[in-house]
Amino acid sequence: MFLELFLGGLCGFVLGMVTGLIPGLHVNLATAITVSLAAPFLLLQPYFFAALLVSAMISHNLFDFIPSVFLGAPDEADAISVLPAQKMLLLGRGVEAVYYSVIGAVAGAIIMAIISIPFWILLPVLYQMSRSFIGMALLLLPFVMLLREQRQKRFFAFILIILSACLGVATFSFALKDPLLPLLSGLFGISVLLGNFSTSSKIPPQLLDLPNVSLKKSFLASSIGSLIGAMLNIFPGVGPSQASIFSLSITNIKKNELVIASVSAVSTGSIFGSIIALSAIGKARNAPLVTLQNIINVSVELTMAIMLVGIIVLAVSALSVIFISPFLVGIIAKFDYRTITIGILALIFILVLWRSGIIGLLVLFSGACVGVAAHKAEIGKNHLMACLLLPTAGYFLL
Repeated sequence: MFLELFLGGLCGFVLGMVTGLIPGLHVNLATAITVSLAAPFLLLQPYFFAALLVSAMISHNLFDFIPSVFLGAPDEADAISVLPAQKMLLLGRGVEAVYYSVIGAVAGAIIMAIISIPFWILLPVLYQMSRSFIGMALLLLPFVMLLREQRQKRFFAFILIILSACLGVATFSFALKDPLLPLLSGLFGISVLLGNFSTSSKIPPQLLDLPNVSLKKSFLASSIGSLIGAMLNIFPGVGPSQASIFSLSITNIKKNELVIASVSAVSTGSIFGSIIALSAIGKARNAPLVTLQNIINVSVELTMAIMLVGIIVLAVSALSVIFISPFLVGIIAKFDYRTITIGILALIFILVLWRSGIIGLLVLFSGACVGVAAHKAEIGKNHLMACLLLPTAGYFLL
């Protein structure tokens, strides 16, 4: 068992690092490939498979912030923090922004380690209590987010919410082999790459000295964020971007550094919270864990093992990000962004065609159109999560 966990954690760390550093390549794509090619072998080694998926999620979550800052190509989970990070980048503080994301992730992991047992005990009770109003809560959440949008952009944001919801309903009605791959890749992956296709790869000179970060304030903001990220695992379809908005609304955080730390902690809390939720209430809250649940019976023993592996991988990932960020600045600054964009677009196209066929390509194209519209109008892409929120709400209400 120990060898399986070690090898799975190591492979997952490398996999998450690769997917995180390549803009637009989501960890869901990598896990889909892994399952397709190696599922028969992995069935014989459940601990290896579980450690690999969890480690890939955690490693990806940390490394993904590097292209989010320096290439402006965010994953859905950290889309909320990209604007503050870009502001810091223009001031030559891009590396510092990455450091704050690491602080938030580490603080979130510490909090989750502390509350893991009470959270595991309370989650089934909270989940049962929430079932009476969960459908209405999911239905209202997009409209609550709509009120936070700039007034002059609310009507267009409302149109995007409706389009995303309709696309989500249509996608799940097609009974695709992997519906989330074309749906989320179109809305959040391809749309960002196409939206930034004309972006210059040149960035201002960056300060590479270790900044004098505010650990106390960052830890406080991150603690609240991680708790909210974990608690929202009660609600299906609620992603880290929605949890981040909720967290920032409660704490009223405005400072760029603290926004970045808080959003990173929300994402970390969501990952570890989803692992606990998988064991406590038997519900998978993200695509990799859905894959894990379909192949392996997730026991309490397995949950404890992969939680431990996850914390170790997060620590290794955090140190790696801090170490390589200054080095990568020089490399990223030389990227031909258009060339790398074309390569990633081609990869996503091939994977969607392979996994979901022609219908998947139609979903991918439709999602990309909606996502690009949001990008060009500078409307928060968190609204596009209506593709999951409203269909799930309909499941509970109808």
